[in-house]
Amino acid sequence: MTIDEDTLVHWRPALRGASLLFTDPTTPATPPSEELRPDPSFAYALLDPRSPTSAARVAPFWGDVWERGTAHWWIEAGQYTMTPDHRPLIGETEVGGLWVNTGYSGHGIMGSPAGSRVLVDLMTGRLAPEENRFSPERAFEPPQDATL
Repeated sequence: MTIDEDTLVHWRPALRGASLLFTDPTTPATPPSEELRPDPSFAYALLDPRSPTSAARVAPFWGDVWERGTAHWWIEAGQYTMTPDHRPLIGETEVGGLWVNTGYSGHGIMGSPAGSRVLVDLMTGRLAPEENRFSPERAFEPPQDATL
């Protein structure tokens, strides 16, 4: 996975190509919905090298993709889900025997390996449930700072 820290454009290998993604930080928060309509200009903003959010800014091969014009692409829209404290859910749920390591809000590929260690420690008793700061049963309070 490659992330452009300036624009938040990111991509990763997928199928026989790549998934190119962008989370626009200026988009206001909305309630969860199953009926999301993608903006058709979204793909152009990511691929056209003249765009300020173009992936070609940091990886020239995306400019080549744009110039060739032969790439097959499709547009999908979705929402990042976030807990009120912006932390993942790790631990046993109310459904007996169901354990989760989820809720990374788009950062799962980066955070879930460490979360898996927490989950294993919980399941084996190396970490007491009351010491688990990511418990699905915790009191959710919005973060006071950006530190997780």
